[in-house]
Amino acid sequence: MKSNIFKSIIFAGLIFIIAGCASDPKNLQTQYVSPELYKDYDCEQIATEMSHLERKTGNLYRQLKAERTADEWQAVTGVLFIIPLFWLEGGDSPAAAEFTRVKGEHEALRQMATTKKCAISSKSPDEVIKAINEEDRAKTGDAAAEAP
Repeated sequence: MKSNIFKSIIFAGLIFIIAGCASDPKNLQTQYVSPELYKDYDCEQIATEMSHLERKTGNLYRQLKAERTADEWQAVTGVLFIIPLFWLEGGDSPAAAEFTRVKGEHEALRQMATTKKCAISSKSPDEVIKAINEEDRAKTGDAAAEAP
C-alpha cells in the first residue's frame, strides 16, 4: 500500500516538473503582426529592420534554449536527489513572448517586402534557428543537437 502511494507521489511530481519547464523555443508559435505597420517603410528600411530582427531572433533563441536546458537540469537534479522543486522557475519567460512577436514582425516585414517588390535577402526565423543549431552541433561535435 505504501509503495503505491509513494509511486503516485513520484508520478505526480514528475508531471508537475515537466509542466513547469520552459517551452522548447523551436516549438513556440509565431504571433501575428500586421504588415500594415510597415506600409510607410521603404525597401532599405525594411531590409535594415529584417537584419535587426535576424540578430534579435538568434539572441532570443539562444536565451530561451539556455532557459529550457536549465529547467531540464533542475528537474533532473530534483528528481534524482528528491530536492524540493519550489526553486524551479518553470513556465515561459517574457523572452518567449518577445520571441513569438519578433517572429511575427519578421513575417510582416517579409510580406511588405513582397508587396513593395523589394529584392531583399534575409533569413527567416526558422533559418536562423537552424543555423544556430548547426553551429552548436559543429562546436560540440554532437550529431544529436536540436534541429527545427
